Amino acid sequence: MANFGNINVDRWLVALPILIPIFAPRSAVYSSPFVVYGTIGAVIGLGFVAVTSEKQGIGKRVLTVWGWLFVIALLTAVSQLLNSGGLELSGVTRIARPFLYMVVIAYGYKIGVAKTDDTITLSILWAAYVVLAGQIIVGATQFLGIRVFDLIYTSSKSSPYYGLLRLSGTLANPNFYGWVMLQLVTIITLLNRRATAYPLVLIAAVMAVMSGSRTATLILPFVIVLTQSFRRSPRVRIVRLIGVALLVGVISTSLFIAVSQYLPYVGSIRQLFVTGSLTAIGSLNARFIHWEMVADIFRQGDIWTWLFGLSDRSFTQTLDNDYLYVLFRNGIVGLLFHISFAIYLFRLCYQQRRNKIAQICIVYILSALVMGTVAETLAGWLLPIWLLYLIGIMIGQNQHRRTEHAHITSSE
Repeated sequence: MANFGNINVDRWLVALPILIPIFAPRSAVYSSPFVVYGTIGAVIGLGFVAVTSEKQGIGKRVLTVWGWLFVIALLTAVSQLLNSGGLELSGVTRIARPFLYMVVIAYGYKIGVAKTDDTITLSILWAAYVVLAGQIIVGATQFLGIRVFDLIYTSSKSSPYYGLLRLSGTLANPNFYGWVMLQLVTIITLLNRRATAYPLVLIAAVMAVMSGSRTATLILPFVIVLTQSFRRSPRVRIVRLIGVALLVGVISTSLFIAVSQYLPYVGSIRQLFVTGSLTAIGSLNARFIHWEMVADIFRQGDIWTWLFGLSDRSFTQTLDNDYLYVLFRNGIVGLLFHISFAIYLFRLCYQQRRNKIAQICIVYILSALVMGTVAETLAGWLLPIWLLYLIGIMIGQNQHRRTEHAHITSSE
């Protein structure tokens, strides 16, 4: 399966899990996670059926990740059973969330086994260009204050250039928009080895800042340094990396402060340095207040609450912190398992760090762990999709190489 008329089928099959989570409609009438991610799951599921037309099994590493995901679903179910009164309907969909990711990583594995490395690289790079182009187009209308795409992609959290400039693109959330731009910086830097990569990386970096996401803005210099280091060599020297990253961070922060009058929302980072207090940023102060309120409820619970959390409640719907989100919803057991799973995925990728896909995943995980202090990342719905898909590809590529090596060895 390669072409259908003028359509490059392989390219679309590889690109599908990259594109559909970004371009699935997100509007006032199409905002329920059940509907949005049900649609994403259905489309990826259909793609999965297509790529399984060539018979291959599921690798042991994929089965191991499936085991981790199943336990996450089990812990979520236990938490809900222990908190049977006053549950939100969305809590039920959280149990299904890990099963969506099982399909995603299995899809990636099938792609990694069945497609050539060049096909995978070029298709993912093409998908990154499509995502960038789409966010530029939709973001430009939000920049100008023209609500052309609101019927499909809400711009309720965005703000035009004559306000507190914030862009959300097709993602309905400026933080997610900034996050996607960071990952495009990573993907384009590592997969496009030509000099043409740098203008596109610059555009993605500027769009990350224009998202108004302060966390994405602060992480951006470190992402650039880490991806450039991987671009030069898979052997990244940590001490040198930290030193260069700090230098770039200081220079970038100085530039952000200098242009803060043009980017008021991002420019509020300046208050951290002026006052020396995290509460100087209003939205962050509001988060502290909310976290303290939920923490009080959590502390007043019994031993089962401490172990398995408060489950899905109106006050745990959004916590803007990955770790507190898991702790308050799934308890100490859930948090320990969540962190252990992230460490396992990082170790899995680090072992394959010569693989460009693995390098993308390493940057992805590190960025998610940092950004998780002010947003739901690996515990959220959107961010794990790309990560687990790419990890599936990485595992599949490794399995493909082992199979080829075994064939060569047996024929000698």
